[in-house]
Amino acid sequence: MFDGFEVCDFEAYAPSKWQSNVFNLERMRVKDKLVSLGQQLSPLQPSEESPPLTCEVSVEHPALWNNNTVSDQHLYFTRSEDERKDLFTRNTSARPMSSLVADPSPFREHMVLCVVVHEQGVEICLKLHPNATVDRQNMVTKLADRWHMQSLVDLLAVLPEDFGVGFADGDMSAPSALDADALRGLVQEFADASESTTAGETKVIVVRRTYDLQEVCGAGSEFADLARGAIQALLPLYHHLAWSRQNDFVEVKEAIRKDKQVKKARGIRQHDSIRVNRGLFSGKSGVVESIDAKGLLKVRLGTMVVKLDAKDASLK
Repeated sequence: MFDGFEVCDFEAYAPSKWQSNVFNLERMRVKDKLVSLGQQLSPLQPSEESPPLTCEVSVEHPALWNNNTVSDQHLYFTRSEDERKDLFTRNTSARPMSSLVADPSPFREHMVLCVVVHEQGVEICLKLHPNATVDRQNMVTKLADRWHMQSLVDLLAVLPEDFGVGFADGDMSAPSALDADALRGLVQEFADASESTTAGETKVIVVRRTYDLQEVCGAGSEFADLARGAIQALLPLYHHLAWSRQNDFVEVKEAIRKDKQVKKARGIRQHDSIRVNRGLFSGKSGVVESIDAKGLLKVRLGTMVVKLDAKDASLK
């Protein structure tokens, strides 16, 4: 049961403590509270046909993937682990190995809803990092359409005015102050910076509501209700922008299907030359004409076309 935050919880993220393991226990206590809060807020579904979002909390100790600095603690709501695996290759293929080693966090590779605790208070936000390649490309492609852009304007217009929209380290605009032209400029700046390799140009789009320390502590256990209201207000934006099989503007769904088909076929693809290793046709060679959804191969062996299990064949 979530009992609320106390002043000492925020003191765990004072700058003097960011890189010290001495304060891991303090941050662990906050992590436990975030776990309880996540359980109280779950399940969250972007739409009736969507699976529930998974709930996880960031690490409380300095480590390679947080640059040995714990300036805040995140409670994340994002797509399921299976969906993250489906998108892994497409989110990481364009990133150099040095980047993957320095920042392997999966939560920068997906659009997320999150609760962030830091020294000054709590933020409830929707975040999109440029490393979330599929979500980023899906959003940019979708919002190039005038109708979908206007739908985003309409969704932002009904957000409470205490939310802000912009880049994480920049000025925030009131949701109702953003028309289609202003949003188009924001999205274009994000897209341009995401394609840049220049250091220091990382831009993270956020839609957030900030609660100061006194507001959070004063609410006690009822802060869970405030958090639920803010997260629920952001869910329609997540549903509108995040990639899903029902919201696919970059043709990833078909690519995932083909990848799974190839995996079942043990890496063998259409038109590959193969050798049969077992069974009636052992020793014969042929060409793969097609692969079905179960990974079975249709292979032309001379004038014959036969079906083979992928485990009975190998690439020549």
